[in-house]
Amino acid sequence: MDPLRFCQSCGAKVVTPGPTCAGCNRPLVVPAVDNSAEHLKLLSFFHYGFAAFIALCGCFPMIHLFAGLVVIVAGKEIAASSSDGPPPAVVGWVFVIFASVMILGFWSLAALIFAGGRMLAKRRRYGLCIMVAVLCCLFMPFGTLLGVFTLVTLTKPHVKQMF
Repeated sequence: MDPLRFCQSCGAKVVTPGPTCAGCNRPLVVPAVDNSAEHLKLLSFFHYGFAAFIALCGCFPMIHLFAGLVVIVAGKEIAASSSDGPPPAVVGWVFVIFASVMILGFWSLAALIFAGGRMLAKRRRYGLCIMVAVLCCLFMPFGTLLGVFTLVTLTKPHVKQMF
């Protein structure tokens, strides 16, 4: 039944569109269009993009990683020219360890956000999608927007039934 041509209450054909049905005299109601499937699809694409952005940000500590490796390899020459401070190899290892932890953290987070986007697209693992949305809220401003919109969409009762 076309909602614009038939009454939702009695099913009578609406010949002249007006505020009420001629058959039952009840208000004509146009049902709301449910775009939740499209919203979940869009949110999944935005999660993919945000995951790529986070992974790109995780590449910046590679500068520190390479600087630390240079200090470790060239530590003897640097130590011979200066007698102050800690041994250069220790400083190099601090740089390497710190950068490695940062890279691993960012890339793990990107993988988790990507997985959340994939689960949104497949409409599975509702709890993971909620957790990823909350985690996205920590990254101002784009992550917060993505997380809030995802939470608003996921907390609708009919969306939860889709999972």
